[in-house]
Amino acid sequence: MTKETEQQKLDRLMREARELQEQTAAGQAEAAGAKKVGNIITDTKAVREAARNINSFARVCTKIGKSIYGAGKPVFDFAFKVGRGYMNLFNKICSKKDKETGEKKLIKWRAYAMSALSLFAVSGALPGPVGAPAREVIYTPIVDGIGMAVNFKSNETLYLTNAEEIGGEANEFGVRGCRTIDCAGTGVNFRVRQSFAHNIWAVLARGNPFYVSDVEVNEIAPGINRCEVTSYGFRGRLFQMLDMYPTLLTATCTPVSASFNTTAPRGEATTPAAAANINVSASARFTQ
Repeated sequence: MTKETEQQKLDRLMREARELQEQTAAGQAEAAGAKKVGNIITDTKAVREAARNINSFARVCTKIGKSIYGAGKPVFDFAFKVGRGYMNLFNKICSKKDKETGEKKLIKWRAYAMSALSLFAVSGALPGPVGAPAREVIYTPIVDGIGMAVNFKSNETLYLTNAEEIGGEANEFGVRGCRTIDCAGTGVNFRVRQSFAHNIWAVLARGNPFYVSDVEVNEIAPGINRCEVTSYGFRGRLFQMLDMYPTLLTATCTPVSASFNTTAPRGEATTPAAAANINVSASARFTQ
């Protein structure tokens, strides 16, 4: 048996009330009539209580909904604008106006191509290897291009001391050095990595479309190297705390002195005098 609705319950109560009225008028079963009156009153109170609870719950839900919408309104508005902009762009690219009728017709192959490209772009938001292709092809080049446009340094003289692979299969390198030869409080750190934007830079700057990170660090020998460095990015400590380092594009280096000091702190360059002493000591050991 299905549960009766509130309207059905009210209809039943009204019907029973009319029946009671008829029974009372006929003088039948006063006791039964009194019992039915009591039941009607009880059921009526239950209906009213249920209605009050429903109204209270509806008011709470309305207030919560308004609060959420008010807090997230800027985000919702931005999402709506992006959605409208995408649909306008989709219609503009994927539709063509018929010269005879003047009506716009959907070009299917354009619609399929744009839909596939859109899904590929959205996949970049997925973590792990699923979104890696989209990030490498779309998002990383955009970020790198903005970095080059905002803070690009060409042929900057620096003293680089070491380059080591840190990215494994990603073929990423870390480069350490200093702004001055004595390296007194002027340390710098770079990253050298593959990027589609770097290939574009290589074409524009050198006419060579192949950018290979391990080739770019070949001239940085262990020791002190006077290098003409082309790079981009910010070097503040705040960015380093966020694990964000400037990117070295290329370096043309000339060794100043070789360093055999394997106990020096990581990232610390050796002064020319110390390097000369180390070289003499090393030569003495090798000739013995």
